[in-house]
Amino acid sequence: MIMRLIFFFLLGSTLGSFFNVVVARFPKRQDLVYTPSNCPRCHRPIPFWLNVPVLGWLIAGGRCRDCRVFIPLTYPLVEAAFGVLFAAQALCFGWGPVSLVYLLFFTLLGLLALLDAETHRLYDAFTLPMIVAGLLVSVLFPGLLGGRFGSALGSLACGGALALVAWAGSRAYGREAMGWGDVKLMAAMGGFLGLRHGLEALLLASLIGGLAGAWVLLLGRGKGRDALPFGPCLAAGGILSGAHLLLKAASLA
Repeated sequence: MIMRLIFFFLLGSTLGSFFNVVVARFPKRQDLVYTPSNCPRCHRPIPFWLNVPVLGWLIAGGRCRDCRVFIPLTYPLVEAAFGVLFAAQALCFGWGPVSLVYLLFFTLLGLLALLDAETHRLYDAFTLPMIVAGLLVSVLFPGLLGGRFGSALGSLACGGALALVAWAGSRAYGREAMGWGDVKLMAAMGGFLGLRHGLEALLLASLIGGLAGAWVLLLGRGKGRDALPFGPCLAAGGILSGAHLLLKAASLA
């Protein structure tokens, strides 16, 4: 069991390492696959033994071995977070078809949270295919979301609810109060989670966003409407509600 968990931790942390590359390069339209990992300042390639997730950062002391610039702590933390996600998935839910679908859901949410935190943008290249994938969930697993139309109902209702909030905020403040990328992400989450758990995820995201916003204001960093992106809050709510859905499905099996 321990070796199995270590294997899945390494698998997840390797994916997290790739997601670090995606976050750094995708917004700049840079190559994601063929260009070797390199230092963000001197651009010298990072040796393969220092590219080992988490351990590579620790071995290098968190610095480039050539120019000695500090490599942000977020890099190993992201790798560790995805490693824990994969290990927890293996421990709690196994690797059946439903678990694999929701592992994909969780990893996409994690990637979108990272992108939104870094760029304050949720890209259609990820959210739109995710909506399509979400609509297939209740077709593939009709008992999971209460019928073959559970995904469609969840997507329309959850996306529509957030769209209404975005519209009302725009009317109230005279400017865009919420990005439409958030609406598309919520529609995708509704497809994976269905109506009940999708609305649960939206409620959790709102609570998390409210707490995070209050913390930012207490620290004196809340300057402007883009001070706190909502995507990471939605992702956190989606992961929590998705885990709740999987636990409930497992108990009924």
